[in-house]
Amino acid sequence: MKIIGFDIETLAKPAEEIKQFMPQFDEADVKLGNLKDEEKIRAKVEEAKKKHEEKFFENAALSAQTARVAIIGTCNGIEALEDESDDAERLLLCNWWSLVNKTLVGSANGFVGYYIKQFDLPFLVRRSWILGVRIPPFVWGWKKRGFAEEFIDLHEIWNCASYKNTESTGGLDGLCKLLGVKGKSGNGSEFAALWAKDKKAAIEYCRDDVRCVIDCAKQMGVAEMYHKEAERREY
Repeated sequence: MKIIGFDIETLAKPAEEIKQFMPQFDEADVKLGNLKDEEKIRAKVEEAKKKHEEKFFENAALSAQTARVAIIGTCNGIEALEDESDDAERLLLCNWWSLVNKTLVGSANGFVGYYIKQFDLPFLVRRSWILGVRIPPFVWGWKKRGFAEEFIDLHEIWNCASYKNTESTGGLDGLCKLLGVKGKSGNGSEFAALWAKDKKAAIEYCRDDVRCVIDCAKQMGVAEMYHKEAERREY
């Protein structure tokens, strides 16, 4: 039985391609306070509109509507886009789901990551739907409304699967610090710039994130925890 660390990195699509998905700006939402001067009001509204647009583009890499998968990394290897096209991403996703199928079906293996049930897995599933890539039927179930138990989320474990008594770690890097293991080598907000400048360095950044996941999982005893649960299910 193996516990395999994984992580993904995403890239926003070109601004001209995604601006159609920008939520409409509503001037009525701008708080004007006691402003009476028409020129100052216009300036306030324009400033708010600019911030609205900037926020959309800043967060574009986090949405399956406006971004694509750039890298899928596991402790067994890293796969990255050959180019920023639908065909290249489609191949990346096909290879990923093939790996998932091969790794999980008929075994007691599992994939572990940080916040994967809230971000990584939904992003992979949505991009697959958009690009017409088949997803293994066991990955996500409508009736059970969740991902297969073979996907282990460190964020969920840290919060002891509680939706009420939750405690933020400040992301994967924060969890590393809390557990006393070596932290991340960079910041996810800088990934796009790193990818554009040095693709090999961007791949190494993802590889190091996977290392962080594995180190945290070891510190938390995730493998032993998962295997005990697997034994109970088999019993």
